[in-house]
Amino acid sequence: MQQAFSAGQRRLVVLAGEIDWAFSLLKSLPVSPVEKPEKTLEEKQLPAKADWLIYSDHPDGLSSSVHQGAANILSVDRKNYRHHLGTENTYLLFDGGESDDDFNIDALAALSGTLVAGGLLFLLWPQEKGIFSAAKSVFLQRFFRELFADDLACILEQGKALPRIAELDGERRLQGNLPLGCKTPEQVTAVQNIIKVVKGHRNRPLVLTADRGRGKSSALAIAAAELLVNAGNGAEKMHIGITAPHLQACDIFFQQLKVSLPEAEFFRGRCIHPHGEIEFLPVDVLVRHQAKLGLLLVDEAAAIPVYLLQKLLASYHRMVFSTTVHGYEGAGRGFTLKFRKTLKQQTPGYRAFHIRQPIRWAEDDPLEAFIFKACLLKAALADTDKGTLPSPENLLTQQGADKAEFLPLTPEDLLADETLLEQVFAVLVTAHYQTKPGDLKMLLDNARLRIFCLKCRGQVIAVSLLMLEGKAGQEEIEAVKNSQRRLRDQFIPQSLLSHNGIDNAFDYSYLRVMRIAVHPMCQQQGLGSYFLGCLEQYGQTQEIDFIGSSFGANTRLLSFWLEGGYQLARMGFTPDAASGEHSALVVKALNRDSRVLQQEVHHQFYRSFDHLLLDEYQHLPVSLIALILQHCPESFLPELSDFDRRTVAAFAAKQRLYSSCVYSLHLWLRSVLAKKDAKTAAKKAVNTGQALDPLISRILCKHSISQVCRQYGFTGKKALNQHLVTQVQQVLSKKGLSGD
Repeated sequence: MQQAFSAGQRRLVVLAGEIDWAFSLLKSLPVSPVEKPEKTLEEKQLPAKADWLIYSDHPDGLSSSVHQGAANILSVDRKNYRHHLGTENTYLLFDGGESDDDFNIDALAALSGTLVAGGLLFLLWPQEKGIFSAAKSVFLQRFFRELFADDLACILEQGKALPRIAELDGERRLQGNLPLGCKTPEQVTAVQNIIKVVKGHRNRPLVLTADRGRGKSSALAIAAAELLVNAGNGAEKMHIGITAPHLQACDIFFQQLKVSLPEAEFFRGRCIHPHGEIEFLPVDVLVRHQAKLGLLLVDEAAAIPVYLLQKLLASYHRMVFSTTVHGYEGAGRGFTLKFRKTLKQQTPGYRAFHIRQPIRWAEDDPLEAFIFKACLLKAALADTDKGTLPSPENLLTQQGADKAEFLPLTPEDLLADETLLEQVFAVLVTAHYQTKPGDLKMLLDNARLRIFCLKCRGQVIAVSLLMLEGKAGQEEIEAVKNSQRRLRDQFIPQSLLSHNGIDNAFDYSYLRVMRIAVHPMCQQQGLGSYFLGCLEQYGQTQEIDFIGSSFGANTRLLSFWLEGGYQLARMGFTPDAASGEHSALVVKALNRDSRVLQQEVHHQFYRSFDHLLLDEYQHLPVSLIALILQHCPESFLPELSDFDRRTVAAFAAKQRLYSSCVYSLHLWLRSVLAKKDAKTAAKKAVNTGQALDPLISRILCKHSISQVCRQYGFTGKKALNQHLVTQVQQVLSKKGLSGD
């Protein structure tokens, strides 16, 4: 242990045996592997380092097993382990659980990052499970295969001799006496680059990336504190905003602020200083209401949808986008590939800086290397930009080896071919900002999951994960109906029963598209639609009734599904706290019998949509509302009488006031949006953020005059009314757009 500390490394030790045997070994450990020096003043203001962090469903029982001299023991259970990610610990005791399903790889990957140099992670593995856990869990077969392949991991099995432990090389390379309390020269550079965003030209954002444990969030806090201290006592105080997927993700940031700004006052998510303030602002608030900020910090940016980052970029002129490029926090590879394209277009003067040197441990740390390998946190995409694939536009037209090939995959296929597994997981990580190590476990172990890919010349260019749902037992169905239980892997039938009132929802079978992802270098060429068609054909061959999906609704994503013939079954009533999006459920019937139910569900959705626009859906983006109404069944369009047509014409001719015409305008606009020959014009207007947006906002959504004027830049009621008249005139003047 002393050797590990000197090398700045951490170790993983598996204790495979009876619980009492494991406890006897743990009690023999010293409280800490090294003598603890007297804390500095700065360190005293940080959270205390724990001797032991214990993760278990029964943490109290395990805590009694460790050395009685341990001064600080933190107990963690499955529900609150993320609350401890800002702590630093000497030992981590991780209970593998009684069954394969109990093993929480997300928690293991996350909590391993709390261990300091010289620390030990003890994986407690009950003897009855067996060290190889072979037959049932494909994920654990691979996990232990990688574990045994690494000589730096220590496996202690009850009744067997102690294995040889490899010697550790290297030494701690942290430097002392660095400016502003920074731990590494790279962190100093990161702080300087953040400050330069404020001191330099506008619209030159910084992209700060790092793996976990490199001091990225602390660098944000050190820079923010330095800017505040140097702001002086001018008339205008410094206002710095920080956002992230949730406030909890900023724990380390605010902990470091307390060290860097000891004279400041702290409240939840807010720091008040004589020269200004630093506060957490949710993403949806920043998008809806542009705050006056001297600097906006976006921490864990990869875990925020790219289109929201684009909105922030358009609204704020001094920004830092900081993100973990690997790990449970977010899919940094997708952020790198997708969002940087936007940065190059909108802010070509942006800068990027990557922190490589770890702070809590050495660069060649064996525990980090194993976690990265076991969780595929550095899975590499197939290289499509060096001639290994035909050009993306030819993938669907080529023949033979150059054509995109649709293939089903099994967990056994992926276990046998590590390259294939890496490519599959890399595409998933790139395309979805919430991919985590637990998804790898699901990929390999969930018996209901169906895996498909598109390959070309041996390279994976698209991946889809589908969950087989439906056909539950009557007792389970009654429990769902009575809100007594939520069934795992039964999202669509459960939603149709609970929210849509479809009592026989579980009589049908479903394929839920959990993920459909195309290699970023092969997107925008029709591959996604082609892939979806292949999945539908598979569903039909398996005699599946419905294929569907649920996702955070925005115009781009919802358009993809609606244009593929899917129909809306439901929109969630409350927006997601991180993205501000309402979830959408779309379904597509795959046989004659299921089409009857699909039409019933679809009609139910539109039957109540107008009413919900004034309440639960009042914050839906206008462009999304327009898209939804364009796909309204004609049978649910309101009747437009001759009187209504004359009333609309009178409004366009300025013969009647808005309030006396608004009901007829409402019926007419609904009809205009849904007319087949009007959809192209309406969709074009919506996508460009012009023309029909104010009409929809004022007439259909009943937004106030002041709200519409503020949103679309009208000077007042008169200017707004003139715009409404002009747009109605233009629509009426176009053939086929009058609602006739």
